[in-house]
Amino acid sequence: MIRKIEELSMNAFPCLDTIYYDGWVIRMSNGDARRVNSVYSLYPSTLDIEEKVPHCEKIFEDKGLRKIFKLTDQETCFRLGDFLRNRGYRESGRTHIKTMKLNDFYFSSEFEIEYLKDFSSEWFRNFCSSKSLSGIDRKVYGDSWKRVIPQQCYAALKIDGHRIAYGRGVIEKGYVGIYGVFVDKKYRRLGYGEILTKALMAYGKEKGCHMAYLQVEDDNPIAVSLYEKIGFEEQYQYWYLIK
Repeated sequence: MIRKIEELSMNAFPCLDTIYYDGWVIRMSNGDARRVNSVYSLYPSTLDIEEKVPHCEKIFEDKGLRKIFKLTDQETCFRLGDFLRNRGYRESGRTHIKTMKLNDFYFSSEFEIEYLKDFSSEWFRNFCSSKSLSGIDRKVYGDSWKRVIPQQCYAALKIDGHRIAYGRGVIEKGYVGIYGVFVDKKYRRLGYGEILTKALMAYGKEKGCHMAYLQVEDDNPIAVSLYEKIGFEEQYQYWYLIK
């Protein structure tokens, strides 16, 4: 399950440059987004980590990027965490991966939900402004999302014709990934995030998906509780080690 969802996730948020190195995936895109600027240990290796880690560090140094590794409980990450910590790395961004079956899921809402099948510059500008993304991260997100090959859905919840909540769904192999659910600051804690999440789940089910998955950081207990309330169950966690 871990490898499957991690592969879906990489396809949903492609990076600008990728190097495949003895079972590791080195992803680089500039900006601060860790998911597209880190080393993923996904597949079995033949080389020792004492050789591999310095090689990856040199690649990030040459690119002027922070040295970041993404770890899970997969056996491919065994020994790597302790090795990196002894090398001066510190943990950041522990994240829960949750899934929910869609077989018995149904959704309807009185609110206006906008669904866009293609990347929309206007939607993206609204999303970036609402989220206060920096200039470099706007470019990284935009360049990445335009490169996505699986089917996407850009959704928004509207009130009086104005977008006040945003989210993105990515559909692949019977799964719909829920990404970037974000509500304008003055509309939070009113249930709009839950409505938009369910709207994306319903869209995925309509397109033939049997499972939804999402990612939520450990330091966002409100969102963790929300997704558990909807019915999402924990599958695994990932975390970053940053030097």
